[in-house]
Amino acid sequence: MKKKLFWLQRTFLTFAVTIIFTLSLNTSQFTPGVFAIENDINYFEISSQQPISIENDEDFKKYDFSGNGSSSNPYLIKNLVIIGKTIAISVKNTTKYFAIVDCRIRFCDIGIYIFNASKGTAVILNNSLSYIQDQNALGSVGQAIFVSESEGIKIENNEIIDSDIAIFLSQSPYSQIVNNIIKEKYGITVISSIQTLIENNSLTNCGLNIYGKTEIEEYNAYIIKNNFINDKKLGYFVDLTDKVIDKGIYGQILLINCTNFAIENQVLTDTTTGITMYFCKNIEITNCYSYSNIFEGVAAYGSSDIYIHNSILEENGFGFTGCGIRLRETEDSLIEDNVMRYNKGDGGILASLTNNISIKNNVLSFNKGEGIALKTCNNTKIQGNICFGNGIDGLSLLATNNSLIEKNYFVENAETGVFLFDSCYNSIINNTIMNNYNYGIMLMDAIADNKVRCRDNIIYLNFFINNNVNGTSQAFDNGYNNKWYNETIKKGNYWSDNTKRKYEISGAAKSYDKFPIKTNLERVSFSNFIYLSIIICVVAKIKKNKELKKFHRIFFHWFK
Repeated sequence: MKKKLFWLQRTFLTFAVTIIFTLSLNTSQFTPGVFAIENDINYFEISSQQPISIENDEDFKKYDFSGNGSSSNPYLIKNLVIIGKTIAISVKNTTKYFAIVDCRIRFCDIGIYIFNASKGTAVILNNSLSYIQDQNALGSVGQAIFVSESEGIKIENNEIIDSDIAIFLSQSPYSQIVNNIIKEKYGITVISSIQTLIENNSLTNCGLNIYGKTEIEEYNAYIIKNNFINDKKLGYFVDLTDKVIDKGIYGQILLINCTNFAIENQVLTDTTTGITMYFCKNIEITNCYSYSNIFEGVAAYGSSDIYIHNSILEENGFGFTGCGIRLRETEDSLIEDNVMRYNKGDGGILASLTNNISIKNNVLSFNKGEGIALKTCNNTKIQGNICFGNGIDGLSLLATNNSLIEKNYFVENAETGVFLFDSCYNSIINNTIMNNYNYGIMLMDAIADNKVRCRDNIIYLNFFINNNVNGTSQAFDNGYNNKWYNETIKKGNYWSDNTKRKYEISGAAKSYDKFPIKTNLERVSFSNFIYLSIIICVVAKIKKNKELKKFHRIFFHWFK
């Protein structure tokens, strides 16, 4: 009977998954787009000029540039066509004034590279750059315009098409990025370049990224106005309090040092990150749909009291990076009643260096990475979630302590249901862990410096069903003093393959479940399994937030 029931369960789940996958200098006269790519031109048939490489002021004299390098008569690097080179134009360690004007650059790893140019000496104007992509190294990216340690540079009226990073500005304060047209990939990235003006740029299928050190002054000292993301406004809010954002006029939203904000009913897609928060407090994100973004659907850094609920975050990230929701150094927050599916990179939720957060009643399905990943977090509550069909683990904890993992479903994940590495004092109680390819729960210890770092976890009242079916045990433990039962109530866990009085756990710790539960629960009966599968199918089809609300009312009421 058990074999027949198991066969029926697996057959139904296979059918459900099949359904899911089948549904499922004077710039005032400049005219933007002057260098738009002509579709009928093969640039490899055009004679390319040699790249420009200037290592110091003297190198300007090697080229037949007009000008003398003064502020009134700068060297002009002008009207060049450079195709298929590693770096098209490189200028380093200079004090002379120069301008790169009216150049066409195609199919290079780096288009224009400026490093350590003296304050206010460089202008990049009216250039057309396209297909700037580094193809030589795994994980590397091309930069159309790369500027570092060059204060007061002007980047104006350029058109950049289908390049990895269009404009990369690092440690170059008091610069200007104005009137540029950028299409595809990562858009504009600025790092530690305070008092930079970013104005009147048009970005399509990309966005704006701001990075810096941990001080708030690295983030709130920019002048950003009148930019557009996918023909919608770039919502840039700094040092504001008590505001509601409920109109769908934004293509990307950035909050810096904001308090008491409500963000509602937004659709954010095809940008870098849909909603980004730096040093914010008491922000509520409700009924938002953030999808197909390059990095994250929602991200919070150095913030607290963030509440994300009733939202859908899907298909965010690319390759090995990005996820549905990312929290870093963000405290006292709640992620509740959301759907996160088909996200790439790090999966559904990634929280790092983050304490006192709760992740409740979410569905995390078919993400490329983990459903939920916690790294160096403490005092976290993971309750009532469904982690289904994820590409790695349903839940992973790295150096994460004092967490409560309760009443979740970890089903059909490609690796482990719940994975703990160097994590201590966590309680894993009353979860259903079923049909995971590897172990249902795996406790791993690095055992470095003769210290055991995966210890004193307690696991009981869980239901292990058909995990690691080709192995000898559904769980693994090489830590220390982890308990697979509760001594006080004399109960351990249910194991679908148990035939003995004690259930042996694989691993060097030689752990065992002293009080295995002998009978299954109603919640993992065949009828409830069918209900779970149907719910997963429904989640795969949810597209509107009103549908999401209805789903939450029905589903989580049933499971409680």
